[in-house]
Amino acid sequence: MSQFGKNPEYFAAVIGAVVASRLVSDRPGLQGHLRSVIEEINGSLEARGGEPSLASPLRLTRGDEVQGLFFDPAPVPEVIARLADSIYPEKMRFGLGWGTLSTGLGREVTLLDGACFHRAREGLSGPRRTQVWVRVSGFGEPIDTVATAIFHLLGEIRGRWKPKQARYAAAARSMTQKEIATEWGVAPSVVSESLKAAGVEALQAGERAARLLFGEKDDLAQESAKQPNRIA
Repeated sequence: MSQFGKNPEYFAAVIGAVVASRLVSDRPGLQGHLRSVIEEINGSLEARGGEPSLASPLRLTRGDEVQGLFFDPAPVPEVIARLADSIYPEKMRFGLGWGTLSTGLGREVTLLDGACFHRAREGLSGPRRTQVWVRVSGFGEPIDTVATAIFHLLGEIRGRWKPKQARYAAAARSMTQKEIATEWGVAPSVVSESLKAAGVEALQAGERAARLLFGEKDDLAQESAKQPNRIA
C-alpha cells in the first residue's frame, strides 16, 4: 500500500469516457467488450495479495463510461492503460480525483458520491478536456500538475500509434517480443522495430513514473538492492 492508501478517509475515484462514443458504428459491441474487460480487471485486482486496492469495483455506467473507486491510487495508471488498450482504435479520456466520500462505501459505484468523484468528473468536463488523456486533481501540488503532465505525454505517444503498434504494445505488457512474434506469425525483428517506432520504452518509463508518483514501491530498486551487481 502506498502513502496515499494509508489514509482511510480519502479515496481515488476514476471516471473514463469513450471519446465520441455516439459515432461508434457498433456501440452495443463496444459496451459488451468493455464489460468483459472490466470484469477481467476487477478479478485481477481482487486476486492480488496484500491490502485490497479496490474500494468499489469498476462498472460500466451511462452507457459508455467506466467508474471505479480505489483505496490506493498506485494501481490506477495500469488500470487506465488496460482500459485504453482494450478499445483501440477508439479512444478514452479519464478523470482521476483524490478526496473524501459523502456517502458510505458500497460495491455499486453509481450510488457513491463525494469530493473524489466531483474532482474526477471535473477532469472530464473541464476546459481543453480533449487535449489531455488523464486529468488529475485532489492530490495537491506539485502532484496534480506533474501527474497530469505525465499522462498528457503518454496520451501523445499513444495517439500516434498505428494498429499494429497498438496491438504489439498491448501484448508487450504480458508477453516477450519472441512470444509476440510467435503469436502473430512474424519475425522478432518486426516486433522489435514496431515497438521501437511506437515509443514503448518511453511509454513504460512514463507509466512507471506515474506509479511511483502515486506511491507505489520501486520494485526495480528493491531488486537492485538484493542484487548489488545488477544495473537497474
